[in-house]
Amino acid sequence: MRIDEIDILEVLPQRPPFCFVDRMLSYEEPDIVTEYTVKEDCVFLEQGQMRASGLVEVMAQSSAARVGYINKFIKKLDVNVGFIGSVKGLKIYRCPLLGETMVTKVELKQEIFSISMVQATVCVGDEKIAEATLKTVEVE
Repeated sequence: MRIDEIDILEVLPQRPPFCFVDRMLSYEEPDIVTEYTVKEDCVFLEQGQMRASGLVEVMAQSSAARVGYINKFIKKLDVNVGFIGSVKGLKIYRCPLLGETMVTKVELKQEIFSISMVQATVCVGDEKIAEATLKTVEVE
């Protein structure tokens, strides 16, 4: 099975309406690329535009998809819940509009036990709309 055919709910602990990754596009150890289209039922949608806090959640869930994919399909373990430990260097150039599709690239910078530090970049087409360094913690 190709990675873009995997049901995202198999690798994410989040469930609708709080799920902000539609599918994984690629995984090349240790990085992942995901996709999300802003929908009308998005809880972060305000006046046709996703709020900045939604962009941070897109980045965090893309990072979680990476860990979930590794756990489920490589290590054959359960998918665990995690949380954001810190966000640094957050730059939001603009927020996405209803119907826009974002592609998020998550690059692993450091991993110690269940703590990961990643660089996340969010684009709409060729336009970079947000970036940040996130520290996330997986809870077993």
